Amino acid sequence: MTDPFSLSSNDINSAIRISENKWKMLIISLSGIVLLFTLYCLSSGITIIFMHLFYFPIILLAYHYHKKGILLSGLLGALYVLLVVYYLYPDTNEILGAFVRFIAFVGIATVVALLSIFLERQKTSYQAIFNNANSCILVLDPSDMKIVDANPECHDFLGYEKDDLTGLSLSRICKENKITPEFLNKITVHGNIENYEIQLIGKDQTEKTALISTGVASEDRIVLICTDVTEKTKLRDEISELNQIQNSIISNANVWLMLLDRKGNVRLWNKAAEELSGYPESEVIGANNIWKKLYPDPEYRRNITDQINEIIISQNFLQNFETTIHTREGKEKVILWNTRGLYDESGVVSSYVGIGVDITGTVEIKKALQESEEKFRGVAERSSDIIMVTDQNGTTTYISPSVMRILGYEPEEMMETTPNEFVHPEDLEQAYESIKRAASGEITEKTIFRVKKKNGEYATMDMSISPIIENGVFKGMQVMG
Repeated sequence: MTDPFSLSSNDINSAIRISENKWKMLIISLSGIVLLFTLYCLSSGITIIFMHLFYFPIILLAYHYHKKGILLSGLLGALYVLLVVYYLYPDTNEILGAFVRFIAFVGIATVVALLSIFLERQKTSYQAIFNNANSCILVLDPSDMKIVDANPECHDFLGYEKDDLTGLSLSRICKENKITPEFLNKITVHGNIENYEIQLIGKDQTEKTALISTGVASEDRIVLICTDVTEKTKLRDEISELNQIQNSIISNANVWLMLLDRKGNVRLWNKAAEELSGYPESEVIGANNIWKKLYPDPEYRRNITDQINEIIISQNFLQNFETTIHTREGKEKVILWNTRGLYDESGVVSSYVGIGVDITGTVEIKKALQESEEKFRGVAERSSDIIMVTDQNGTTTYISPSVMRILGYEPEEMMETTPNEFVHPEDLEQAYESIKRAASGEITEKTIFRVKKKNGEYATMDMSISPIIENGVFKGMQVMG
């Protein structure tokens, strides 16, 4: 099949010559008939009506040849005047009327020529736009929605040649082989449509997403412009999916997430923030009065605000900053904050993202452990026996002051030592066996060890070894003797 958009210059010139010859034959034939009829009428004494026949060849000359057509129309009008003078002289009224008609002939030819030039330019502009547009343009017959014309871009967009598209129903290139009733209703009722998204099918059955705009060119023609947005639609869908994932992560995260502007107004407040604080998003977003509720003590609020501002101004982030909030129910919670500034396009911090973790339970555990440790140390330091604590490697991490009285060592001298350094060599095997049993969770009572004193002598001691287990894991031993 010949590509209509790849005709050679010889083909185009040949087509123009054929068309031009037809125009010449038509105008010459019509002009000849009008002149012969004029001769007949004037020679027969008829002086009315026939002169109006000159308008036909004059209009055709001006329409087709433009400025040249005006000159040719003037020549044809001059022949008419000469014939009138030849046959009707000396009838001055008829001759004067012929001159007036001559002027009318030239005037009409001029108007038609100018209009023709204007229309030609409009047609050229339209054709240039039609052929060079970056969008696929289809011309439809509204009676059956069949394609009557298509521009070259349709080949790149849909893969069809112009001849393949011509005569096809629009439904043939639409997804599911049909046009939606909504789309047809928009065309028939409103005529013009802008940016209507539709799925088209290319010649290779590839699905294309297009934004369609339509306009009524005439009663029997609709112009349909298809802009390829396939990649943009894919990108839009990907961005939408990512936004949904992001929003889901933010909303369902088990840590307090919030977004603040530079004035402390809340722009984002997730579910964890609602659950930890007791304040719903609807009462928080768009304002900064939440801080007075979370920190009701003005002095405490001022103190942490000053600290936060000082840190953020110097570093643009806040790391592991602990504060105690008051929830809506009146409970106190310890929150560990991490905050970082977000920069706008100009490089200026425009907002802050804050992440809060509830460490209330951890703080309470630490406090209980600290109290327990203090109690243990109080008991150990008043005990007459030696109390020693080791880590999982057997290294001493604590020893009570009574070691000074019994063995002559300062507690610091016994720290970070191992059994090899103070247990009699003959008792080492027994000592390590007891340690091994303790590591497996057994308690060893009344084990006799000879322990080296600072003066070099050995003291025989009755020792008990208990394992220290945390969450099922051996963390060390407690030795008493």
